[in-house]
Amino acid sequence: MNEQPKPIGFWLKEADQAITAWLDRAVAQFGLSRLAWQLLNLVQQQQPVRLDSVQSISAVLADQATLRMTVTVLVEQHWLAAPIDHTDLMACELTINPAALERFAAVTRLVHEQRAQLMRQITPEAYQTTLNVLAQLIKNAEVSNAA
Repeated sequence: MNEQPKPIGFWLKEADQAITAWLDRAVAQFGLSRLAWQLLNLVQQQQPVRLDSVQSISAVLADQATLRMTVTVLVEQHWLAAPIDHTDLMACELTINPAALERFAAVTRLVHEQRAQLMRQITPEAYQTTLNVLAQLIKNAEVSNAA
């Protein structure tokens, strides 16, 4: 009996779950999770940044409660710096804590090493094709949802 191929939605969920488990394991030695790493990386790229101004963050990374909790932990663990007088971590300017720069560099090296292993046997062309297909799927779904 021929088994039907699994739809793309199945593979998207499987890939996301596998990547999350892989990255959670990789950064656990630093007390981080995939989400914490993603937030640190975002802050590093855009600092100072107000997370409530990054439109895609809650839609893609996690719900507001999980984001708020993760940011709170990152500030408490001195990964992120926030103004002393902040009332809402999501609405204040965040930066990488200067005291965490060395740790951040070590995590970045680890993630890049792990990413290289993850990308084994995937050509740059195949990766780009995958990104293009996913971007087009999203565009098609957004157009369909807007109708």
